[in-house]
Amino acid sequence: MLKNKCILYFLILLFLFTSIYNAFANETEEVVFSVNKYIFSVGGQPFKLDVAPSYDNLANHFLLPLRAFGELLRYSIDWSETERKATLVKNGLSIEIYADFHSYLIDGKEESVNLKIKNDRILIDENSISKIFNTIFSIIIPQKEIKFFVPRSEILIIAMDFTLKDTEGKLFNLYETLDREDVNLVILNFWATYCPICLKELPQFVSLYNDYKDKGVLVVGINTDTSSTEEMRKQILKKYGVNYPILLDLNSEVYDLYSVSGVPNLFVINKDREIILHHLGSSSSYFSYLRTYIDKYLSEIKN
Repeated sequence: MLKNKCILYFLILLFLFTSIYNAFANETEEVVFSVNKYIFSVGGQPFKLDVAPSYDNLANHFLLPLRAFGELLRYSIDWSETERKATLVKNGLSIEIYADFHSYLIDGKEESVNLKIKNDRILIDENSISKIFNTIFSIIIPQKEIKFFVPRSEILIIAMDFTLKDTEGKLFNLYETLDREDVNLVILNFWATYCPICLKELPQFVSLYNDYKDKGVLVVGINTDTSSTEEMRKQILKKYGVNYPILLDLNSEVYDLYSVSGVPNLFVINKDREIILHHLGSSSSYFSYLRTYIDKYLSEIKN
């Protein structure tokens, strides 16, 4: 009897822990940095760094690029060479980091910080990152890899501009398209003819395009497949009734620009050029979620 009660209590605790963890995971994005690597990931999506994180063995701390965190979380950043000071501002909150004094001020309150200057960039320790940006972290691999949990609603990732030709030979420029008055969102779908999942999704994107094109939502396919011929692409597009623009990225320029790690890979970009949604892979319920997300976004900007 006692054994059964213990099992029941354990299952209840496990359920509560799982529920709390899932709620937390749904509200945050994982941001992972690796020592000496010029790539960091946000929700599994890799992005480039201009300075690599390092590890201070003497102080036993990670040292992470301040600017990468600030830009990710929508802070304006300014550097004063005369004062050797970085200033981050967001929603009236001011953070001043003094390189020579190894300290920072948050609205006048001073804290010490482990930092170093590398390639004209400030790197600071993980504890200071956590305090400054109100995040929590966990060590994945001691001295090599660290993960931060960042509020998803706070993240800002700007989409990079590009120009590609479509299958008709017409030029498509992302920023020019977003500047059009009749466009509210651009959905970029990276796909390839050799990918069965990508082909299975094509009718879903056709349906999405037909339902939302009059609401300012533009679906754009980006084909990265160099193994298929022009005729093969035409046959596939005809077979699936694709009526939205298909761009050709046969040199993988945009594929690399967006650090695409596989297909299918989807990015939703708003008029402010922000990547507001990203998804790698596919699932049976994803298009339902995508439609709900678009409806909510359009309703918010309308109000």
